[in-house]
Amino acid sequence: MYQTLNYTNTDRMLWDAEAEHAYWLAQEKKSITAPVEISVAAFHDAAGRYLSANWMYFFDENTDSESFMSADMVCGNVTDIYVRVGARYFHFCDRESCTHQAILQRITQEVLAKNTNVQM
Repeated sequence: MYQTLNYTNTDRMLWDAEAEHAYWLAQEKKSITAPVEISVAAFHDAAGRYLSANWMYFFDENTDSESFMSADMVCGNVTDIYVRVGARYFHFCDRESCTHQAILQRITQEVLAKNTNVQM
């Protein structure tokens, strides 16, 4: 974030906006986590504890799902995301701009595709 230069004066630390922006983008990227399965109690506890944003409910012949995000950010634009797909519950951190469809796609690719006996 800061660049040190060999100056003889006392002001050796220079602020660079591009370096700081790159630093915070890297911190956001580190804050993104993989989905992990949680209990129904943990899901409802989070729903009651956090101020939620972007609560989405989706139902069709294949999927019954809902998701919500915490209104508090973990780092930059990264927030906690809680998801229910059928009778299974998940938690992960990702950017607040994720749509419900993108969230479901991520759960499907990273978790449900690895399980052979999925019941939705």
